[in-house]
Amino acid sequence: MVDILPVVFLAISDIMIYGTYPVHLRFLWILTMKKNYELDESFQILLINQTMFNVLFATSYIFILEPAAQGLFTDFYEATAQWLGRVELIKAVVLVFGMCFSMLIGFNRLTAFAFPMKQTRIWTPFNTKILCGSIWSIIVLGSIPIVVGPSTAYRWYDKFYPVRNSKYITRSEKSIFQLASLFYVGAFEIVKVFTYIGILLLKQRYKQIQIQLGSYKTFSRNIYKMTAAAAINSLGGWFVFLFFLAYYVFQWTMGIKIVNFTFYSLILRVLSCFNNMLTPWVMLATFRSV
Repeated sequence: MVDILPVVFLAISDIMIYGTYPVHLRFLWILTMKKNYELDESFQILLINQTMFNVLFATSYIFILEPAAQGLFTDFYEATAQWLGRVELIKAVVLVFGMCFSMLIGFNRLTAFAFPMKQTRIWTPFNTKILCGSIWSIIVLGSIPIVVGPSTAYRWYDKFYPVRNSKYITRSEKSIFQLASLFYVGAFEIVKVFTYIGILLLKQRYKQIQIQLGSYKTFSRNIYKMTAAAAINSLGGWFVFLFFLAYYVFQWTMGIKIVNFTFYSLILRVLSCFNNMLTPWVMLATFRSV
């Protein structure tokens, strides 16, 4: 049973990524081609950027990580290892700052309930584009040292999951990096949790305001649908954080690794792929126009 689990995890990951990739591209095309009448304009802009982030992750997985990890085109990947290593490190920068888009979507939904009459003035298309452009600018600036820095290589473990060669990282440095990563991811996910808790607390107040304006039924339906979709889209990030939390808390407090490195990588792979596939499928199920 244990021997077959890695194969099952790999198959689930591949099905999620390969099955969702064309849906990502279709969803991105629809969002960028025209204004969607079911979505707030600011929400649509944030979704475009979130989807670009998802497409970059899936493209790297399909065309770099998976073929190399499975031993395909060995000569090509060995010849281009230092450049593909840079690409993967740049992707890591994208992953670090790309979480901001999911958090901004949560803030967008929070202000829709907290300030329903001022939402369009707070989240103007211009302001939203400036926020998103700032995040991409930080990503570009953070990637410059990787592009111009010393060469980078990758090594592959057990054909399961690629990890950066870290033989020059000491044990203490590795622990600091793990702790910093956990706190960083945790900060984003905890903020998102409190964001949606805030939305639940504001729900009754929002309903009363819309009833007073006489527009509750007509105006609120899409607001609720957008907020529900945004909350469901956040589940993937929450699952990743909970897995990180359980793994490292047990390791640091009790000296126990709940799974070995192979299964750690496989579980993280499945959760990352699940997080990547959520947005287009949830939006497709929620809104007929997408």
